[in-house]
Amino acid sequence: MSCPYANNNIQKQIPVQNINYTEGRNALDEIIGPDPDETPVVPRKSHTAKETLNYITYLGLDQLLSSLSCLSVSNESDGKPVHDEHFFIILHQAFELWFKQFIFEIDSIREVLIKTKYDETQNVLIISRLVRCVKIWQILIEQLHLLETTMTPLTFLSFRSYVTPASGFQSLQFRLIENKLGLTDKLRQEYKQTYFLNKVFTNGEQNDQLRKSIDEQSLLQLIEVMYV
Repeated sequence: MSCPYANNNIQKQIPVQNINYTEGRNALDEIIGPDPDETPVVPRKSHTAKETLNYITYLGLDQLLSSLSCLSVSNESDGKPVHDEHFFIILHQAFELWFKQFIFEIDSIREVLIKTKYDETQNVLIISRLVRCVKIWQILIEQLHLLETTMTPLTFLSFRSYVTPASGFQSLQFRLIENKLGLTDKLRQEYKQTYFLNKVFTNGEQNDQLRKSIDEQSLLQLIEVMYV
């Protein structure tokens, strides 16, 4: 019995195909984009002027990456910020970006459950988005490990006074996630039931978002209705 992987056998089993390099080049252009000089100028909804659409403008990287601003001043004579504050800000900005995606996924699932009577054909869609939410949360946990294993409490204290009274408890998106999943104010300790509404998020728009998340049906409530 001859080896099925011998060169002569492979040639017999696998027909030689003519490769269309033009099609391959077109497919590659779809992935990495055509020549920048040939990229059409298109308007962005968030801009009044037209600009070339490319990787930087599509992702809004100029605005995103320039949003980082350190407040601390190190003890060194160069007057630069404490080194780890840059990392600390990046880490928490990444948290907020993932929170935004998490909310986007949860809202899309809630929308499916609210708009239509429960349909088992939607199970694959719902489960796939829930799996994504789980994976996102695993990334967030890994980010906490990154923080605790690469930055000591003493290092944090070297710039903590510069960012007081900012605190992770002031993350609006984290509170929205709690409410949208089903951890409402009614489930909190009595003295904390209105704490975030009346003490933390008093800004008009933030307060409105929080109130809306409290009043609307949570994912937990929608799932419970399915089994009633």
